Parts: sequence; structure tokens; C-alpha cells
Amino acid sequence: MGRSVLVVLAPERDALLARKVAGLTFADRLRKSASHAGFDSTLFVPGNDSGGDGDVFREWSKPSGETCLVLLKKGYLPDARYLESLRTLGRSAGQFMTGANSPALVYRTDNPGEWLEKVSLYRDASDLFVRLFAESGTTTVPIKEGKVYKLDSAERIPEVEKLLFNALVKDTEGFMSKHVERKISLAISRRLVDAPITPNQMSIVSILIGLVGAVFLGARQGFCQVLGACLFLAHSILDGCDGELARIRFQQSRFGGLLDYWGDNVVHSAVFFALGFEWSRRAASVYPYVLAGLAIFGTLASAGWIYWNTMREKSDKEPLYTSVSASEEKSATVKVVDFLSRRDFIYLVIVLAIFRKLDWFLGLGAAGAPFFFLVLLWIHFREKSARSAPSRTH
Repeated sequence: MGRSVLVVLAPERDALLARKVAGLTFADRLRKSASHAGFDSTLFVPGNDSGGDGDVFREWSKPSGETCLVLLKKGYLPDARYLESLRTLGRSAGQFMTGANSPALVYRTDNPGEWLEKVSLYRDASDLFVRLFAESGTTTVPIKEGKVYKLDSAERIPEVEKLLFNALVKDTEGFMSKHVERKISLAISRRLVDAPITPNQMSIVSILIGLVGAVFLGARQGFCQVLGACLFLAHSILDGCDGELARIRFQQSRFGGLLDYWGDNVVHSAVFFALGFEWSRRAASVYPYVLAGLAIFGTLASAGWIYWNTMREKSDKEPLYTSVSASEEKSATVKVVDFLSRRDFIYLVIVLAIFRKLDWFLGLGAAGAPFFFLVLLWIHFREKSARSAPSRTH
């Protein structure tokens, strides 16, 4: 496909581009969004910090192979998915627009210097897109993926920041997670986005709070267990902040995803052990340890199986955990199991702690966690059998 360049119709030192938008300057956010979308570079025009206006186009003065140039109007902030759609627009040379009042114009050519020269001549014209449209045959193609935000003044920054954070909410989240926990975690993340705390540090804080909650759950029934359950919920809320900070700042990493994933499972295992410890001490019996062991086995076996089959080969740019199945087509069974893997059960822990019935939760975990692992095995081998079925007919 050749190289691809995002061309922003504003100088990099523009006052608005220097303003912070959710932890990054407007210019850095454009640059990182473009890089995340697969662009090779971002070019700000007119002018740059190294010289006059003409320096911007000097390196493009000669034909240099097929190039996808995406011209972005000043005052617009597209997300990475929108930019990726623009980058992949069209498979042959030509000029494309994204619709009426388009914020972007795409040009795929073997001679980028010639087209950029026109941009340099018209860069101060308010009707730049109209002129380019008139001089070249242009195809209009609507973009359905991603979002683009109008950010033409500093007064709009808070509104755009709110929209950027709201876009972090995943469709696959549980009901309580989406409508309760995310509202709290997003509010926290908005206040932390400019603070010197990394997503991985946030993960560690969340894990430590979860482990402290497990200690209180293992202390005694009553206030201690209610406090432990609340800390368990706080762990779940703060666990959303690490991913939010990573995605809003473009700081995603494979290590961070693994820290988040395995940290959750360590906390869940610690909670089961704590409940078994408290019940065993109260009942003077080792039987609760057996239940805790079954729950921990099911938790870690399921986590290991999901990692090996769905997460092991994913890249840094992909979310590590999205489903219990690696198949693109999700069966009804997989959708149900995905739903059950969400963490809405934490609210049941709080209710049972209030009524001193957390023994019930440990019993459910001892039966449910190993059964969940068996269901994962069944899904895997059923999907494997379905994939190999056509080959047996030849």
C-alpha cells in the first residue's frame, strides 16, 4: 500500500494545538492517533519549527512511490479508528472525500509532491477543499467506523474530553460495570489523566487494594467482611482506571494488559482463600479449604486456558481480553459465558457480606469456577471440531 501521511492544515506551534486534551497536547494526540492507525508520519502545515513554510514540502518534491495523503482541516480531532478508515480508503490512485462538509480529504498518488504543492499554494484559502475538489476527480465515500470531534476553540476542550472518555466504555461490559463502576472510574481517570501516574502503577494500586480487601474478608463476619467486600468493589472500580488511562494516553502495552489480567485473577483467588480461611477457623474444619481450593483451581485454570487460546499471540495494539473464545463468530453459548465472566458478581459479595452469608458465595465458587473451566474446554473442542469438519468431507 506504500506509505501514508496525515497532513494537518495548521502549524504545529499553533496555540490550540499546544493545549492539553485529556493528558496530551492536541498536536500529540493527532500524532499518536495517526501512528496508532498505521500512518507513517504526521505533517503540520503551514510552517514548522525548523524553517519556513517551504521546508514542510521539500522532502516531498520528488516522486517517492505510492503514498496515501490524508488532509485534515484545522479544528478537528479524529480518533484512531476514523483515521484508519481514511488510510485504507480506496485501493487505486485518486482523490476521495468523506461526505458533505468533510473534515478530511484523501489522496492516493505516486507523486505526493505535486499534490502537496497545490496544498501549499492554497493553504490560506478558506475554500481549499472546494479548489482541490474542482481540480481533481473526487469520489465521495462515507466513513462509518470511528469518530471525529470538532475542536475549533479552547472552550470546547472539556466537552471533547468528556466524549473521549465516554468512548472508552466497552459494549461487552456487564450491566453494573457499565452503569455504575464505569461512571466512577471515568470520573477518577479524568482527574488523574494529567497526573504523573502510569497505567501500570494504577494496576498495582488496584491489586493491592483488592488484596487488602481479601485480608478483611478473611478476618471475621460482620463489619470486617463488609469492609472487605467494599474494598473488593473498589479494586474493581480502580481496575477500570488503568485501562482508561492507557487508552486515552495511547500507553497500551502487552505487559500492562497481562499485569491487569493476572492481577485480577490473583485477587479473586485471594478472596476465595480468605473466605475459606475465615469459615475454617469459625467452624474448626478443613472442609472450607477444600471448597476454596476448588474455586481457586477453577479460577486459575480458566484464566490460563483463556490466555493460552485467545491472548497469547495478540499484539500490543489489541485489547488482550475480549472474549473466552478466539473465534470471530460468537455462538449463543460463548455470548452467555462471556456475560458470566464479567464482574457483576462483586455486588453479590457485598450483599452476602451484609447478611453474613459469604459461605454461600464460597460454595457457589467451588462449584461454579471448575464448571466454568469445563465449559471453556467444551467450547474450544466444539469450535475445533467445527473448523476441521469441512476438511473431512474431501
